[in-house]
Amino acid sequence: MKRMLYVVTSGIDMPRMLYLPLILAEDALERGWEVSLFFVMRGVVALKKEEAEKIKVEKMQRFDDYVSALMAKGVKFYAQHRAIEIFDLFEPDFLKGVEVRSGRDLNELVFEMDKVMYF
Repeated sequence: MKRMLYVVTSGIDMPRMLYLPLILAEDALERGWEVSLFFVMRGVVALKKEEAEKIKVEKMQRFDDYVSALMAKGVKFYAQHRAIEIFDLFEPDFLKGVEVRSGRDLNELVFEMDKVMYF
């Protein structure tokens, strides 16, 4: 099985950029791939429950609903620990199912995956 990692650096100030890795993740799932999304820097703020509920772009479902639907299909969502500290966030602030991981974990995932894309 192919494994795909999307690294998300875009934040809530660029909502359209947040949707692209989700759309691509959904396509990869349909192809039978294992998919993970790792949110770093400004990207972690988009996984904060109260922020994710506000993100919506035309013709798309709300960001939090889209993330939940992908999680239900097996997509893994990670938030980088250091970025969480920088933005004064805490693990309970995030959408249910988001795992907090270290930069070391990200580096390991990059080497383990078949393909990696950055947004």
